[in-house]
Amino acid sequence: MLKSLAIENIAIVEKLAVEFTPGLTVITGETGAGKSILMDSLLLAFGAKLSPKEVLRHGASRGVVELICDITGLAHEKALRNFLAESGVPLEADEAEILISRELTPSGSRMRINGSPVTRELLATLRPWLLDVHGQHELTQLFEKRYQKAYLDHLGGETLVALKTKIKAVYAQWQQIDRQLSEIKNNRQAYEQQRDFLSYQLQKLQDAQLENLEEDTQCQQELQVLSHAEKLIRKSGQATTLLSDGQSDAPDVLTQVDKLRGFLDEMTACDVSLKPFQETVDGAYAQLQEVSSALARYSDRLEHDPARIKEIVDRLDVLEKIKRKYGPSLAQAIENRNRIEEELSRLSLDEEGLARLQAQGETLKTELSALCADLTTLRKMLAERLQKSLTRELETLALPAVRFEVSFTEKPPTEDGADELEFLFSANPGEPLKPLAKTVSGGELSRFLLALKVLSARDEGVETLVFDEIDTGISGTTARAVAEKLVDISTGAQVIVITHQLTVAVMADAHVYVEKQIVHEGKKDEAVSVRVSTLDETTRLAVLSRMASGMASSDDNETIGRFVKSLCEDAQRFKNKNKKSRVQMDSALKI
Repeated sequence: MLKSLAIENIAIVEKLAVEFTPGLTVITGETGAGKSILMDSLLLAFGAKLSPKEVLRHGASRGVVELICDITGLAHEKALRNFLAESGVPLEADEAEILISRELTPSGSRMRINGSPVTRELLATLRPWLLDVHGQHELTQLFEKRYQKAYLDHLGGETLVALKTKIKAVYAQWQQIDRQLSEIKNNRQAYEQQRDFLSYQLQKLQDAQLENLEEDTQCQQELQVLSHAEKLIRKSGQATTLLSDGQSDAPDVLTQVDKLRGFLDEMTACDVSLKPFQETVDGAYAQLQEVSSALARYSDRLEHDPARIKEIVDRLDVLEKIKRKYGPSLAQAIENRNRIEEELSRLSLDEEGLARLQAQGETLKTELSALCADLTTLRKMLAERLQKSLTRELETLALPAVRFEVSFTEKPPTEDGADELEFLFSANPGEPLKPLAKTVSGGELSRFLLALKVLSARDEGVETLVFDEIDTGISGTTARAVAEKLVDISTGAQVIVITHQLTVAVMADAHVYVEKQIVHEGKKDEAVSVRVSTLDETTRLAVLSRMASGMASSDDNETIGRFVKSLCEDAQRFKNKNKKSRVQMDSALKI
């Protein structure tokens, strides 16, 4: 239940606060007094998109909208608490109220629930749990087929949502395959040309037999060695002779180092401090022996091989051409080869593969058609139920001869099903059913929407309904029927109505009056603002009398005063009778 609304520096409002009670609350005031600001502020609190510069009161740098909702006894209280907890706004077990606030500045807005920052999207999601707000824009939406379908689908609950989700997934798969088939059929020649070009490229890359990412570097190194083989053989022989020849007159290096080792052995025997030098020379001797052996083996392995040199030169030529075309490196060329192989695999769809793809598409189309048929069947069941229940509601709203149907037209399968639907309406005997937009009057449209809201409130357990001039375009007995319907709804939910209808206003359990006032009168910052007050019995009778007479004051018109008082007494009798009927009905249901 909505408990209170506070507004500061919004539109022409400087500051106001209003409390709400259970039952039926009416909001009245002269045209342009600011009643719509209350409605707009409720929507702002629940994340409505806006331009702060347009909403802020002139000259204000900050505006605030705050509302308090009591969730005690809410039909979906447990689910709502879980939703808030998952959204980072947990409530204590004994915490029954939530404070929703939105602060606006010229640069943007900040939204909170119980002080915790939240997103606009979260508030928009939260709104249906707490508040069903009807604005004038909904009347025009009723003419749109997509809105009508959305309303009907909403009645299907989770079952219909699950079915539409499956249809959407199958439709997406079918569309993907259909696009592939169309692409193949429409671009077959281009496919063939592209495939031939890629096949040529792949053949060149495969002929190059690329495996080693460093093959070009290794070939260049080997070519360098083979090109200088004779010199390397000669120099390695000379180095070996210098190290360990043992045949020439001049002693070789190893002989000399070995003689040095002998000297150091004798010296170390006398002075142990020379031990490190002895070890160093011993190590050098061992390493020189290893170098001598390695050079001998290296010399034996080398040979001048012109054939191998030509082979390497030819291979390097191939690798350089590959790198120029598909490189600049062998690694990039190998990557391009792998990519071309994958691309050819995708393009090389033979007739058998094409047939498989076509068969898969047909299977998905058949599945989609079956799912769409199930959806149409479910929608028709919902439509039949809606036709009966909505007709009953409209009959109680001074439309005794009303007829309402939902027409279905078959269409090709889409992600939204394979049908188009439209609301058909006839208000008078003998008149054929016609689309809602072509036959309904303003007053009939208001009642149509009210009936839809009544059904929604019952099905979904909505606690608070807000109507902005739901009684537009009606009068007389029709206005009385609408007023009685609002009373009926208010026995099971909180109902807030902005109205200009006296017949509706007298039914109120609480009456809120909105009027303009001058603030800071006589000062430099003098301006117009809005004042809101909840009327007591005396002031309420005065306001209702002005509504009846159309004059600023009706205190001297006893006839109007008596008339208004009699309307109020009659309204109270109806409410008492309605309440008694409700109690008896509830008792019967319990039995």
